[in-house]
Amino acid sequence: MTISIDCPSAKNSETIFEIFLNIFLLVENENHCDFKKLRDSLIEKNMLDLIETTHSKHYELFRRNRLTELGLTDNIDGKQISISDTLDMKRNELRQELEKREQQLKETFIQKVKDKETELKEAEKQVKIK
Repeated sequence: MTISIDCPSAKNSETIFEIFLNIFLLVENENHCDFKKLRDSLIEKNMLDLIETTHSKHYELFRRNRLTELGLTDNIDGKQISISDTLDMKRNELRQELEKREQQLKETFIQKVKDKETELKEAEKQVKIK
């Protein structure tokens, strides 16, 4: 089958394209194409590099950004410290804050109990007076 098409890039001359309808190319079929062998070879040779790049660049960047979001850094006052030390410092800070809140809640509870006791004693005195 022959098809003629006007092609403006060819200075208005007629360009002829031939289409062969009986040719099929199956990329995954090894009898027709070496693409699968080439793909497998490239993946096999570059897989270690892909794994290392993914870990060293992408995972470490994600990890650093996530730890920074959580307030954990490896550089405090210009000193390099390990993330585990930073995590211990953050844990101690949170523990102190928790103890402070617990103490405040205890004081608030004790004050409310004292207020209620005085209120009940006044109510008891008024009942005795009547």
